[in-house]
Amino acid sequence: MDCSICLSKIEPEHDVKILSCSHRFHFECYLEMVFRNKNFYIECPLCRSININITKPFSDPFKNIKILCKEGKRCRCKTRDGHICKRKSVVLNYGYCYQHGGEVLTEEYYSLMEKYMYLIFCQRGSFLTKLRLIDLGKKIILKYCDKSSSIDEILEKYYRYFSLNDVFKIGNYDEVYDFYGLEKPENEWIEYCESHNCIL
Repeated sequence: MDCSICLSKIEPEHDVKILSCSHRFHFECYLEMVFRNKNFYIECPLCRSININITKPFSDPFKNIKILCKEGKRCRCKTRDGHICKRKSVVLNYGYCYQHGGEVLTEEYYSLMEKYMYLIFCQRGSFLTKLRLIDLGKKIILKYCDKSSSIDEILEKYYRYFSLNDVFKIGNYDEVYDFYGLEKPENEWIEYCESHNCIL
């Protein structure tokens, strides 16, 4: 069977997404449509029915995080002598490896982060909004959560911010970072992810 998005064959070793209408696509191709169309509820390119199947492809939370992100590229950092680092980048670490990155999501938080990311991709909103919310969620998890925490603890942080602040300008997430004392991401990383339609 061919993937009608990229028109290449769906090989058995590829990660496959089966929509609620039963049409099959490469998961990466499906994800490209998700990023363009704002959420998981895309219109099937073959029959135009709306997909409501948001089941996760793997039982392993880290694999589900990895498939939503671009992972395995070389680290973005340069060494002291000006060469690009030879290590692989780490998922949700701004395109950096373990050595050059800062706040790396650890295994105890994989399940919570996976649930949070899937929740974000169920909502409408631009790719940039999703990128900012995923970064904020990761930082809230690292600062305020433990392995027994749940999604509502993350959402409560947003509700608290909105309840205590009368004005929030759409798209101005810097205020939320400041409110919780979280480090803002580099503009270079945001621009890269937005221009490449990916999450590093």
